[in-house]
Amino acid sequence: KLQEQVLVTGEEDCTDTRGIVDTAADLYEQLGDTEAYNNVFQQGIAYTKKHLTGASGIDYKRDHSLADNLRYYMDRAGDNAGLDQLFPPLIAAYPDTYDYYYRYGKNLAKRGEYAKALPYLEKATELAYARNSLWVAQWHAQALMQLDREDDTRAVVEAALQDIGPWFPEEVVTLKAVLEGTAPA
Repeated sequence: KLQEQVLVTGEEDCTDTRGIVDTAADLYEQLGDTEAYNNVFQQGIAYTKKHLTGASGIDYKRDHSLADNLRYYMDRAGDNAGLDQLFPPLIAAYPDTYDYYYRYGKNLAKRGEYAKALPYLEKATELAYARNSLWVAQWHAQALMQLDREDDTRAVVEAALQDIGPWFPEEVVTLKAVLEGTAPA
């Protein structure tokens, strides 16, 4: 009922549609209802685009949370074509944060597009901080490793470990596993 009232008919407004979409998607996934599962993401995407759209089209700066919901829905739905169209304007809207550079680079790397991922991961490395820099370094190093750039891989891992490695032991293990070729994808 809530999904219908908020996402479909717009009878009610909601500041956290991600909760509605996730709950419905989890339910449909457990029920094995692929059509309803895919449909709830499309509803979330349509709702979000509608609320981001102004007189000049979609404005990603209008609401950062909504813009990120759009990214999240496409990512969870596996809509890589949509993400390829979405990430450049998200990066343009929020160029001073590591987040969208990292997420797009990681998405591309997961698809095996390591050369295309590399510039995004390099920029994310420049902007990342604290624990996030270890996650970025992992994907940056994996992309470099896949491109047979072992010396560069070692440099990325060493720099990340030198900066903050000792403070997050689980991430350190994962990052070191990249050098050994045993890191999880």
